[in-house]
Amino acid sequence: MKPFVYRFKTNNFRYVYDVTTNNIIQVEAAIYEILEEVYNLNIEDIVSKYGCRYPAGEIRKAYNQILLQRDKFGMFRPNDLLKINRPNSEKELVSKLENSLDQLILNVTEECNLRCKYCVYSGSYYHERRHSKKHMSYSVGERAVRFFLDRCKQPVYGNTSINNSISFYGGEPLLDFNLVKKICEFAKKSAKEDILFSMTTNGTILSEEKINYLVNNKFFLLVSLDGPQKINDRYRITRNNKGTFDLVTRNLKKIREMNEKYYKENVHFSIVLAPPFRIEEVIDFFSAGNDLIAGNGTIINFMGQEDNRYSSLFNLYKKNLEEEFNKARQCYIDLTTLGEKQSCTLNNLRKIFDPFLYRIHMRKLAPIGKEIRANGICVPGTRRLFVSVDGNFYPCEKMGESIYLGNIYDGFDYDAIFGLIQSYVSISEEMCLKCWACRICGLCYLSARKGNTLNKKRKERNCRNALINYSLFMKLYCEILEKNPDAFSYMYANVPRKLETEILRQT
Repeated sequence: MKPFVYRFKTNNFRYVYDVTTNNIIQVEAAIYEILEEVYNLNIEDIVSKYGCRYPAGEIRKAYNQILLQRDKFGMFRPNDLLKINRPNSEKELVSKLENSLDQLILNVTEECNLRCKYCVYSGSYYHERRHSKKHMSYSVGERAVRFFLDRCKQPVYGNTSINNSISFYGGEPLLDFNLVKKICEFAKKSAKEDILFSMTTNGTILSEEKINYLVNNKFFLLVSLDGPQKINDRYRITRNNKGTFDLVTRNLKKIREMNEKYYKENVHFSIVLAPPFRIEEVIDFFSAGNDLIAGNGTIINFMGQEDNRYSSLFNLYKKNLEEEFNKARQCYIDLTTLGEKQSCTLNNLRKIFDPFLYRIHMRKLAPIGKEIRANGICVPGTRRLFVSVDGNFYPCEKMGESIYLGNIYDGFDYDAIFGLIQSYVSISEEMCLKCWACRICGLCYLSARKGNTLNKKRKERNCRNALINYSLFMKLYCEILEKNPDAFSYMYANVPRKLETEILRQT
């Protein structure tokens, strides 16, 4: 038996992350050393074991401080977790699905005019569909919109932060521009509140007519672009194996010339980092390397490594990725600890580092009890309901057309949805209940997905990788706060979150 903690060091200090209370505490060397012995050895045995490193008086003081924190504040207690709480009862689940949908994603076509090498629909992924000529019919799109509008989350009076949205996805959705327009017009007439529209596009077929419509309807436009020409054109190619950079940037200029305000506020870029990795060069390009691109928002992802023919490529460039990541990490530290609040470079680096740091910074400081919730999962379909060209429901676009949740004709399949939650919790529980990162982890169904099922071995492997990442980011978080205690104030925690460095000293 031992305390439910994770111990780690920065260059300057020793820390303990106490899982039971969710506190991160800076501790003296003796406390750090003997902490995991307090439930197995008495004080005399501990003095005997560590007497060669610390004076007996220092060990006894450390031992007493640990016991005081345990008895007075509930810290340093052993792991008492018994189970993972299922997110919702069946009754609550049905209520949420019938009243609280956030975003509808319509896969208007499976057709695409490009043949990007890493595309999930390229044929290189073993469990995914391939590009096809299939298009969504208007009747399917209309019915999907009706279904969504009848169940979407309604804004509370005075709360303007809730904005339901409809997104268009593909393939390349602009290949069926007339369908997109018809669905938008129907949604605008049918919605009780304002609806936000968005689209993920490769940016290659943006005519003046299309741009005018997107601008007039205030579309949030996510354009796929991976960096400067030599990087973008490695993977993002046409059917004739030609690069797409010149074509995309020419269309981006067209948008900016037609409406510069819209371009700066509504056009963002979707970036995929792929081997051979050039993270520093990509960040520089989207930060200062091109006046057409720099300053617009970005979303950054890494190319998928599982269930495709690129696994050996990732292994080949493993060292390259590590070197590039470390350079980006150091740049992030430098900009953050200097107190810089906003810059293009920092904002782009945040897209890589903040998903982990946000979960650490925004953790709830409260006792854990005997149950833990499944942190990263949603009620499938509520957050991002993905509708296929045929009108079938799936959890989100990242999960693809894998795990069926119902359809536009019969509605949600509640048994399938509840079964997905139960299955995920069941295969996760054994690892999660023993894991020091169980309160900050954000893994979701995608971490266990293998084809159209959830796979325990897949989940366990992704859990191990996530644990390595959280250990690195926990250290990074403390390194930054040591130099700049207000570094993460932009995340808007309910209370200012600084390191709990004085807890032990005050007692």
